[in-house]
Amino acid sequence: MLGFVPNALLIYKAKSCTGDYHHEMNGENFKKWFTEKLLSNLPEKSVIIMDNASYHSVQFDKCPTTNTKKADIQAYLRLHEIQFDNKLLRPQLLALAKANNQTPKYVIDNIARERGHDILRLPPYHPDLNPIELIWNQVKQSVASRNVTHRIDDVLKLAHEAVADITVSDWEKTCRHVAIIEEEYRKRDIVIDEQMERLIIDLADSSDSDSDNDDNV
Repeated sequence: MLGFVPNALLIYKAKSCTGDYHHEMNGENFKKWFTEKLLSNLPEKSVIIMDNASYHSVQFDKCPTTNTKKADIQAYLRLHEIQFDNKLLRPQLLALAKANNQTPKYVIDNIARERGHDILRLPPYHPDLNPIELIWNQVKQSVASRNVTHRIDDVLKLAHEAVADITVSDWEKTCRHVAIIEEEYRKRDIVIDEQMERLIIDLADSSDSDSDNDDNV
């Protein structure tokens, strides 16, 4: 456990006052940080845990959508060696493209693989499985408790200090906490799977019983 990746921190002033930092990040900015700051300082053959934020999930070779021109759909089908009749209408071509759609290909995942790293994406809507969420909350609490001037330059300084105060031990604790949550989800999956199996069997038995009763009428 190493804690924060050295020399990979990026903190900057927001241009808007919405309070939602997601508006300040986009696919290009994230890609720039990812390639120049993160990958340059990662140990070899690392596994990068990532959620499904839109700027993490920019795709290449993306499947056509309802906004895609007919000629572009045809070009996509040819590129992927999917046979089609030139007489097909646009909705039919689109349905054919979607029926043969492969697993989404993400720009960031491809860059990471080229550098010898793997991306592990979290299930949607599960921030509780991401240790950085707990660390980020710790940083925000530290800044909030010490922010007496409410001036942006002071907040920026406090943010840098709060990040510097996060220890390897803090990271170890959050990772252990997430591992416990992950194990709980596994146990629940087993229980739910067993209950669903019993429910299916019970319904099947009930259906067979009803069929037998109908035959006897």
